[in-house]
Amino acid sequence: MTGRLRRLLPPALVIVLAGLGLWLVVSPAGVTRPTILEPPGRNQQASITGTEATLVNGRRVTPAGTVLRTQSYNWGLAISPDQSRAALLRADSIEVVDLLPPHDIRRYPPRGTKVPALGTGTYMGIAFAPDGKSIFYGNANEGQILRLDLASGEIVATIDIDDGGIEDSFVGDFVLTRDGRTLVAVDQFNFRLVTVDVASGQVRQSVRVGRHPFAVALSPDERTAWVSNVGMFEYPLIPGVTPDNRATAGITFPAYGVPSAEAEQGTVAEGQSIPGLGPLNHPDAMSVFKVDLASGQVTQKIHTGYLVGADRDDIRTVGGASPGALAVARDRVYVSNATNDTITVLDAGTGKRLADIALNVPGLETLRGVLPFSVVLSPDQSRLYVACAGLNAVAVIDVHTRAIEGYVPAGWFAALVAVSVDGQRLYVSSAKGLGSGRNAGPGFDDPGRGLHPGDIMQGTLQIVETPRGTTLSDGTRQVIDNTYAAREVPPLLARTLPYANSRFEGPIKHIVFVVKENRTYDQVFGQRRDARGNPSGATLGLGVRVASKDGRRVLPRVDVTPNHHALADRFAISDNFYCDADQSNTGHRWVVGVYPNEWVEVNARSRIEARPFGPAPGRRNVNGSSAVVNPEDYNEAGALWEHLARHGVPFFNFGFGAEMPQSIEAQMHKETGIRMTVSFPLPKPLFDRSSRKYPTFNMAIPDQYRMDMFEEELRTRWESGVESFPSLVTIVLPNDHMTSEHPEDGYPFRESYVADNDLALGRLVERLSHSRWWDDMLIIVTEDDPQGGTDSVDAHRSLLMLISPWVKRGYVSPVLASFGSLMRLQFTLLGLPPLNQFDGAATLIDDVFSDSPDITPYDARPSDLRLFDPQLAFKPFARRFNWRGLATSRAMDDPDDMRRDLDDD
Repeated sequence: MTGRLRRLLPPALVIVLAGLGLWLVVSPAGVTRPTILEPPGRNQQASITGTEATLVNGRRVTPAGTVLRTQSYNWGLAISPDQSRAALLRADSIEVVDLLPPHDIRRYPPRGTKVPALGTGTYMGIAFAPDGKSIFYGNANEGQILRLDLASGEIVATIDIDDGGIEDSFVGDFVLTRDGRTLVAVDQFNFRLVTVDVASGQVRQSVRVGRHPFAVALSPDERTAWVSNVGMFEYPLIPGVTPDNRATAGITFPAYGVPSAEAEQGTVAEGQSIPGLGPLNHPDAMSVFKVDLASGQVTQKIHTGYLVGADRDDIRTVGGASPGALAVARDRVYVSNATNDTITVLDAGTGKRLADIALNVPGLETLRGVLPFSVVLSPDQSRLYVACAGLNAVAVIDVHTRAIEGYVPAGWFAALVAVSVDGQRLYVSSAKGLGSGRNAGPGFDDPGRGLHPGDIMQGTLQIVETPRGTTLSDGTRQVIDNTYAAREVPPLLARTLPYANSRFEGPIKHIVFVVKENRTYDQVFGQRRDARGNPSGATLGLGVRVASKDGRRVLPRVDVTPNHHALADRFAISDNFYCDADQSNTGHRWVVGVYPNEWVEVNARSRIEARPFGPAPGRRNVNGSSAVVNPEDYNEAGALWEHLARHGVPFFNFGFGAEMPQSIEAQMHKETGIRMTVSFPLPKPLFDRSSRKYPTFNMAIPDQYRMDMFEEELRTRWESGVESFPSLVTIVLPNDHMTSEHPEDGYPFRESYVADNDLALGRLVERLSHSRWWDDMLIIVTEDDPQGGTDSVDAHRSLLMLISPWVKRGYVSPVLASFGSLMRLQFTLLGLPPLNQFDGAATLIDDVFSDSPDITPYDARPSDLRLFDPQLAFKPFARRFNWRGLATSRAMDDPDDMRRDLDDD
């Protein structure tokens, strides 16, 4: 922490960070009391007021300057040559914003129409032509750069970068030279840099660069291109797998974990020889390339930030630096390392690494989460402005002293920053703006953007006078206040929870963490009278009407989730819990403690087609909506798994992280749920501690089958005494995702899948509550995202259930909580330090616990056989549903499928 930032902390307090997120606050009188850092919105709901908001993670956003509401998830920002307009690029649209009052916004195409179309999907690159009358942008998936005439809204030119035998190109970031004659673009999936003649549309040059080139910038003389590469590996096809046999020839589980000798060199798995991925820290991986444009040669390959396996603070780094944005001065190059929260300074001539500037948050210096996304230099090259997506702020850096001068408050996920030609104004685009607000409920006025949480949400564009002096100091103090506040621990809780212990000595020794799919709070619990909900939105509750798609089958009154409600009656739930993500490809990272980096967020919102058998190697690494954390996604400290392993905490996993990209999911794949086409790894700790018989996400497999496999593992591993029951067990229970009706398999309604899921949850709690570990167990149940429904409080509000002898009976927690809160709760109970800033300063859900346990076991409620028949569901698996023995699948969460579901509802 710099002295300037340290002075912004309250002068009356001396704050010392201890191992468990504990702060010892010493007053001037010398009285010490245990205090923890939590977001300022702990006792509020997610809400939007004017141009300020309390976010779903409890942090506040108070964007500085003039704040304009724009479309969400803009990944491209360009300022017109006359400085009068900004262009914002989203996956399916462009907004052109007047920067002078009244700040009109024009959308291409107009909302509600697909004509004129912009193409099949954009990515990041966007640029005004020198005359400001047209815009260049990428029709990314088609390997094209398009030119849009702003007056007519017509596409007036199409440039195809497939050239010289190159196919399956994908246009990522690009730069237009000052004279408007040349485009310099990255082809993200063919791992190359191309230069294109604008007039002829011809590719003049193609240069192989590193893996998954992400951003490109030109030197001031435009003779050199600098390219950042965020890819870690080039993933191979499974030998012998073809488009025709992939459903049977692929392997059922990843062949190796990273890091390991097998992952590097290859191994034999399921009788097949699986190629390795090569070494970590390969020159092409997580690197910056310098390209001489005259010769078309790569002249330097540079690793920035911290290499994988380097020691930093008290951990060995797990994720690569993820070098993203670039700013090139006359003699310096500045690279943002998203994973490390640093800016690497390079000598532009020699490529020598001169310095690393740490983007610290006062009080959280050893934890990552600032997430630098884009960088820009002031016109006089004296200041560097950094959009810090994780901090919801823009950092201001003095490039001469390499010190952080302070922060400018921005919106949620500040992704892009630009500066005016006179250096007097900043333009800041925040991808998530002020959040989504509600998407249903009494008095809700549909704004017509769609009800999906990512669509109803708006971004923000700020016009801010460049800050100096007191303005910058005040803004920095505001950013800190928006991020955390100190809370004194109540005396009773200080005794019963491990705020000051190196190891928790309390009653809870085992945690079972269950993640389900896509439901909002209102859908399941909106009817509950003791909580904040919308009864009319409780479409998956009790006594509801369900009907088949054709309307021929109707149940006028049926209980869809009897076990969820019986468990809520007995144990504790929250009516103020929110998912940090709005769809699964980011949600499945958040639920294992991985905040999505720039690569994940941009790809999650883009329309990208995987072509695993095509010639472009990067097309094999298209994650889509798969529930996996790939090496490109790793945070510096890793995920939940690495955190547990480095501290020696035993765990076991059922289905988390194993739904790999480019896999096939069918009913026949019952042993793990998938057949892998491409060899992706698991994180090594997860690989070593995961069930090989429990199916991951696959809607053709009943949750009842998953429970059977869980019970088999329970008997053979732990009840047998072969192994000790782990401190943490993680389980995916995905069938509340819902899919199309299959009456012949016991699913006559879409809601039948939720009934299957409800019964499975009831079985799980019954089985565990009758076990010998029940007395010291906590079961946490949540959803990965809320995109499958609507909610009257916020589109991100979802389910959180806390099931244990040690929670208050029938309690509804009003405390604002998020995924970071779930990580913090688990780490607190397991005696672990924080993993990153999002759990280190998250709300601790400590209001639900009781010091008077009730160890009465739970007995599951049966499903209504008219809605879900377990016997029919089991028939294809040659099994029978043993109730008395208890003491055409679609890919996961295609957001367009979710949008159609919301429209149908």
